[in-house]
Amino acid sequence: MGQADHEVLEKSVRENFARLLETSSENVAITPSTSYAITMAAKNLGLQSPRNCALVLENQMASNVLPWQHCTQEAGGEVLVVPRPDGGDWDWASAIISRLEGPVGGRIGVVALPHVHWSDGSWVDLERVGPACARLGIPLVCDITQSAGALPFSVPKIRPAFACASVHKWLLGPYGFSLLYVDPNWQTRSLPLDHHERRRVGAAHPLWDVVGAMTYSVPEDAAGASCCGVGGYPMELVPGAARLDAGGRCNPVGLPMLAPALAAVTEWGPAAVQAAVAKKVAVIQQAASQLGLVSPPNARHFVGLYFPSTFTGGSPSERQARKSAFWDQTLGQTSGNGPSAAATAGASPIVTPPEEGERRMFVVFRYLKKQGILCQLRNGCLRVAPYLFTTDQDLELFVTALGNAVQLALSDVPE
Repeated sequence: MGQADHEVLEKSVRENFARLLETSSENVAITPSTSYAITMAAKNLGLQSPRNCALVLENQMASNVLPWQHCTQEAGGEVLVVPRPDGGDWDWASAIISRLEGPVGGRIGVVALPHVHWSDGSWVDLERVGPACARLGIPLVCDITQSAGALPFSVPKIRPAFACASVHKWLLGPYGFSLLYVDPNWQTRSLPLDHHERRRVGAAHPLWDVVGAMTYSVPEDAAGASCCGVGGYPMELVPGAARLDAGGRCNPVGLPMLAPALAAVTEWGPAAVQAAVAKKVAVIQQAASQLGLVSPPNARHFVGLYFPSTFTGGSPSERQARKSAFWDQTLGQTSGNGPSAAATAGASPIVTPPEEGERRMFVVFRYLKKQGILCQLRNGCLRVAPYLFTTDQDLELFVTALGNAVQLALSDVPE
């Protein structure tokens, strides 16, 4: 693939991602991963006291938490966690806004959120949260990996400072890409995470390498001999979010896969995808409810199924204490030099989950896996994600298998 082909595909990717977000392609950067994009956002936001804390959700995906753990620690702050909302309505937006307007609000320097929770599909109403952040002057950074392409995201309504999405989920692309929206006000204030030549003014000129773009002064000593020069390459960055592109050319195998996939998703439209998949999710939720399982009522295109006992073992603080103790014990089996012998031999890191509901759901998960039904365990729930290709017959098979699995899990009989 020649350079011209490469540029055409990159242009297509930026344009289609911009259309999905209702923005301009000039506001889109191409990075290799969401953790990369969020780390770059964190470094450019530059948290400072007294607003040196980041606000995230309970059990939020690590890519939009770990960068904030590092940058808040450097700034003398900490990561503040919004617990899962009580009351059964799963209203994340109200819980978030109450923290912003509450006693800790003056310490929050960034709000880092998904559009849907990665483990159970519960929806975060960013069209409520975004304006609240803007009113308080707090940047909003969104990881929309779990929703981009399957749930409409409007930059004008949500007003994020940064929003990124790894493409290997609902954008149907390959691993190795995360597309990043950058608000124009942050573009000129931001620097790329790695310093490279690709997005320097003049780097695209054919003579950049042929003649050589590096220049330096050549001073002479008193005898007229040349001394060490002082100089380097041109440093001015190109305009727009492309200035924040990661170094190196995009993968020449992955890019031709991503461009048509993204074009297809854009043509279908996230609202249409959402409407089609939500009907399949509703079938799963109804069947799960009849089996005594609970799920977020506001889940959109995928859903997490819980046993009620996951939430009934004492107060949230007591459950978190048990979870902390569980991980202290589990991580205690790992030395400072790496995993224990048992771990490297393939032993499961989940031996006995701390909550009864989690232990029962582990039985469900293993039963379904043996039946060739691929779901995932995430934070104590069974994550089920149908898509456009999921047929009515697929749903019937799943519902039947789920019923058998739940019956087994409730029988307390070893699988």
